Amino acid sequence: MQDFTVCFIGTDETFKLLGIKATESDIAISHYEKSEKVLSFVKPAGFPEKIKPLIQSLQLCNFVVIELSLIDKYFAEAIVAADLIKKPGMFIVPLKNQPLISQLNNLIKETALGSYEIRKINDNKDISSLKQELLEKTPELMNEPFVVIDHFFNVKNVGLVVLGFLNGGEITSRDSVLLYPGKKEIQIKSIQCMDKDYKALNARARVGLALKNCTIEEIQRGSVLVKTEKQEFTELDGKIEKVKFYKEDAKQVIAVNNMLSASGVITENGIKLQSPILKIAPKTILLDPNAKALRIIGTI
Repeated sequence: MQDFTVCFIGTDETFKLLGIKATESDIAISHYEKSEKVLSFVKPAGFPEKIKPLIQSLQLCNFVVIELSLIDKYFAEAIVAADLIKKPGMFIVPLKNQPLISQLNNLIKETALGSYEIRKINDNKDISSLKQELLEKTPELMNEPFVVIDHFFNVKNVGLVVLGFLNGGEITSRDSVLLYPGKKEIQIKSIQCMDKDYKALNARARVGLALKNCTIEEIQRGSVLVKTEKQEFTELDGKIEKVKFYKEDAKQVIAVNNMLSASGVITENGIKLQSPILKIAPKTILLDPNAKALRIIGTI
């Protein structure tokens, strides 16, 4: 079962056409399954009220689909975020919004999104064609077992269950793995994928894992399960590269790398964090959730 993950930024109406809803919080996930392949669509449902789900959804995905519905400050904020993270993608434009394409071209012409295809979507058949095309894409895989957790909860008579994506390698039930942040050794009790039980599973896959020797208080969104030790960081050294549209002067920030986030303060040498993160993505995104306009500061 091969999974290809798509970040969808757009309307709820279109999101419902893409797949069957599976998980919903401030990040919603749906699935479309065909011929042993799965498309997982990840929507930052908490955006625009909250900025962090947008960054986490973008960093989680293999591909980005942005629906052109309304060009406003939040649409522009999504463009800035996608430009920083630089995943491949496309725009889809429903029939009623196609007069906005010229404005879109002006907005993206100096960004990495200038290379995105702009596809007109006139009916549900076009959505079906889009899904068929996405099914043919192949995800990039990490070279080791690596699970990124996005949701977690306790289940009666089962214990702690986490949901996430296996981005590399193979996991098996009864595997001993390391939970980060914290570097705690835990055990995978059982594995599910698309409501089926597995003894072993290869990447890339959407997984539900029952865990042993772990409590819900030790898990957060962005926690990872690995088999080799990783370095944790409470300080991010380097120059902060601000986006040109950010005009405020924040001292306190939220740092997001992959799905893991931590509050921090700006220092002379970079960022000092209140809790550790891993450097999974090449650059860490810095956010100012209290900004009056653009809430994305830039990267470090």
